[in-house]
Amino acid sequence: MRHQVERLKHVALKHGVKPARVLTATLVAVGMMATAAISFVLPPTSANADDGHDNGKVFVPSSITMGDSGASTNDIDTGLATFVGRDFYVGKPKSGDTQSLNENSIDGSWAAEMEGQTFIRGRYMQRAQKGFFTIGTVAFGAQYLPSNNSTIIAVEGKNSAFDSSVPSIVQAWNSTASGVTQQQGAGIQQTDRGNKGKTNFGTKLAGPMTKLWGTSSSDGTIKKQSIYKYGFNGVGDSAASWDQADFSDVKDGQGNAIGDYGAKVSTDSET
Repeated sequence: MRHQVERLKHVALKHGVKPARVLTATLVAVGMMATAAISFVLPPTSANADDGHDNGKVFVPSSITMGDSGASTNDIDTGLATFVGRDFYVGKPKSGDTQSLNENSIDGSWAAEMEGQTFIRGRYMQRAQKGFFTIGTVAFGAQYLPSNNSTIIAVEGKNSAFDSSVPSIVQAWNSTASGVTQQQGAGIQQTDRGNKGKTNFGTKLAGPMTKLWGTSSSDGTIKKQSIYKYGFNGVGDSAASWDQADFSDVKDGQGNAIGDYGAKVSTDSET
């Protein structure tokens, strides 16, 4: 290739081409020869599409099973959707939040819903940037739910990183997002299962009832409570169950109590 390059330069100069143009032409020629050399060395490859299937083949979805018992999504979820061994955040804690809370505590989250049954052994903190947060039955979920009358969310308030002087076991704040005007806490959503009845999910929350941070104590609007039940089936919004102390009856569909669930998770992780 070197001899070919020298020959190109000699011919170009002989015909009066300026040295700068000679160099440019030489580099172009080198590139073309290199490409030709590589093309010669590499084996030919096929760019054909996969012809292992009939023309026009369409994927046909099939039924699947979910859950511990291999149930369909129309059956009861006997497992637990979410277990939190300590504090739970819809958002992110800021430095100092565990010593004291104020109107600027925790960064917000754009999460909007949490499906199924949830056990929380610590505290519940929420700043939902969409202005709402739904628990239990959700719009964009599998609709795979625990049995009717289950405790859909339990907040025990025991295993917490918070200082004991912080009074709120459950606390929600308004969104800080521009243009979001909704002001409401987390809502428990029910559903009608037809011949299987209505979900009638319950709640169990430790500590006194709280409202969205900054809400007046005289404001009796139910949806401004940090957690409440959405209106359903002709009945308006209603309060969650606050000031709960005995959580011994809070169990998943397999009979696992909230107090034993940490050990269950550890055991299941080993198998």
